[in-house]
Amino acid sequence: MDFASVNWRTFSSIQMICHWVAQFMELRGLTGTAEPTAGPLLVPGETLRRATNEAAAAHREHSLPSTTVTFRLAPGSTAEHAARLGALIAPQLRTTDLATQHPDGHIEVLLTFDSARDAERFTTRVQSLASRDPLLNGYLLGETPAAPSPSLAAA
Repeated sequence: MDFASVNWRTFSSIQMICHWVAQFMELRGLTGTAEPTAGPLLVPGETLRRATNEAAAAHREHSLPSTTVTFRLAPGSTAEHAARLGALIAPQLRTTDLATQHPDGHIEVLLTFDSARDAERFTTRVQSLASRDPLLNGYLLGETPAAPSPSLAAA
């Protein structure tokens, strides 16, 4: 790219990309995985909320979509179901996705820079795997992917 062709919009996009890369590197460092391709990134709920707010801002400012997906377990599920759900979802995550598992076992995933269509494919894949799992079959409730809430980004 010719440096003379860089305008404020281009600079803003480059700044946003550098910010996301730095954020992932910091989170990887906090989890003890220095390599950026070290597998799924499981973070505390507050970290996921902050990243979701930033993803909504990136969508608003740069038209880059991101989508959140929540997987909930049916009533009557146990800690064993929650652990199995986490083990089933983790290999499906890309290195740029963030996930958190709440005490009740449900899992929230931020699919960074993925559209709702990409999230539907992700959800379908996880639901298919869960339906074939002897422990999870019948315990995973269906969820609809959603874009990060613009109202969150304004907070």
